[in-house]
Amino acid sequence: MPTIVPASKIKHDPQELLYQFPSIPKIRYTRLSQEYYFWRQVKNAESIAAMFGRLLIPTSCLHWQRKNIFEERRVQVGRNCYYVLNREELTKTEYSKYMAIVKETEAMEQEEVG
Repeated sequence: MPTIVPASKIKHDPQELLYQFPSIPKIRYTRLSQEYYFWRQVKNAESIAAMFGRLLIPTSCLHWQRKNIFEERRVQVGRNCYYVLNREELTKTEYSKYMAIVKETEAMEQEEVG
């Protein structure tokens, strides 16, 4: 199943840092926590969409007129919006943009591993 969530972003829960490094700066811990919980929410939304056989499509993949058509299927996580759509509902261009994001995410993971 393709995913738009980088695995490295949800790999480590920042709550462990408080135990291991009690003197961690508050701003650093807050930023790490916000990023972790944002990607965790996106991962949850993506898994719920997958339960219904749909994809979680970032806003950047859709044309503004198509966003208006699918407004009732919008999911907002923080400041970002995503759309829950079937594969058949996507145009060729939208699907290629989605797959580019998925490949970029996979490349980031391979870069970190290798």
